[in-house]
Amino acid sequence: MINTQTNDILAPPTQLIFIQYLSFLMDSSFHITIPIIRKRISFGFDPIFGFVPFVGDFISFGVSCLILIMIWRHGMSFSILCRMGVNIVLDFLIGCIPIIGTIFDFFFKANKRNWKMLCKYYNFDPEMYKFKKDFVDLYREYRKKQLNINPQSTV
Repeated sequence: MINTQTNDILAPPTQLIFIQYLSFLMDSSFHITIPIIRKRISFGFDPIFGFVPFVGDFISFGVSCLILIMIWRHGMSFSILCRMGVNIVLDFLIGCIPIIGTIFDFFFKANKRNWKMLCKYYNFDPEMYKFKKDFVDLYREYRKKQLNINPQSTV
């Protein structure tokens, strides 16, 4: 459901919600507060996988490539797909360096950057579908909106 003249998404398809969910899991599903500098750092499974040399980086690379393939199948322009691919390859190559790569994975969030590019391309607000709930609840909300079900109405 894309307005082809403006690239606006009329309603977020479940595949886009799933792409956001994978990006969230890989880049920002956990939070740590550092008390000395009073800064909150978010990270996902990408740096955790990075603790296992090479194998973890291949797993992260595979998930990121899966996200990129789903975005490609959704009709993203080739130039933006190339920029997303550069983010993923950069994350993979630097992530393969044993200690530096793991530290790099904590701060360079390739999937989150790619999600923001996708949102900018399709002109919808990335904060609109922020993960306050679990994926199943988001899917149910989407289906209700898609089917125009009013939760207040009774039969």
